[in-house]
Amino acid sequence: MKLLVINASANKERSTTLKLTNTFLKGLGIEASEVGFVTTIGLNINPCMACYACWFKTSGKI
Repeated sequence: MKLLVINASANKERSTTLKLTNTFLKGLGIEASEVGFVTTIGLNINPCMACYACWFKTSGKI
């Protein structure tokens, strides 16, 4: 089973939520190689502005 863990905490790898998540994954017996971690605090994520720029770039295909 492959999992993706999204960490949105400002404390990054020091967050309590991530510590609890790691403990939970260990309890499930899931190997670290099957888990992907993404920390969103350093990413520039903006909401959709409904400008259709992505639609015009890809001719409406995802």
